[in-house]
Amino acid sequence: MKKEILVLSYCLIHLAILSVVRSSLWRKWRLRAQVAGDEGYSVLRYSDFRRNAGWFLSALLLALLLASYLCPWDFYEQLPWVEFTAGSALLLAGSLAAWYPVIESQGRLILVRDEGVRAISPWSRSISFKWNEVTSLRWIPILPENFVIRTTRGIMFVSPVLLNLDIFAKQVMRNVPRERWMSSEKMLRKAERGPFEPYR
Repeated sequence: MKKEILVLSYCLIHLAILSVVRSSLWRKWRLRAQVAGDEGYSVLRYSDFRRNAGWFLSALLLALLLASYLCPWDFYEQLPWVEFTAGSALLLAGSLAAWYPVIESQGRLILVRDEGVRAISPWSRSISFKWNEVTSLRWIPILPENFVIRTTRGIMFVSPVLLNLDIFAKQVMRNVPRERWMSSEKMLRKAERGPFEPYR
């Protein structure tokens, strides 16, 4: 029983920390979006549904993690070292996995205007570039963020599910030489109509 109480306490504390981080990231995101709008940028962002879904998935992962400890497993009782090793690995992996959907959905911001793009990512340094610095745009189906833009300043990834995707697509086709994106023209034309699920 002591173990279950410790794990429950850990999950609740972890969830509370996630809540604080989510609120902090949301405030920063909203401020940045407001400033970007004042500067003439269009903001590519996840929908409110996806941001809330990220939070729900994080909570669900922690709930499943807790359930795995509360369920009796006779196999583990026969091999205590397996229980310790598997339990510790599951606890660590579940805790780390719970952070991804919250940070990704609340921390990513892509700003687009006639002059160029500025991308703010929670996973890497921010990148800014002008449209004439784009060297290629590719659609890669196996990636979660399928539009891959290579520039003289670095690489940027854009998910097709972001709101205002149509603005991004139109700016690319208007400002980037066609030979640099023609291999992905079909998907850019689709993006002109708005965000879409890549696997449908």
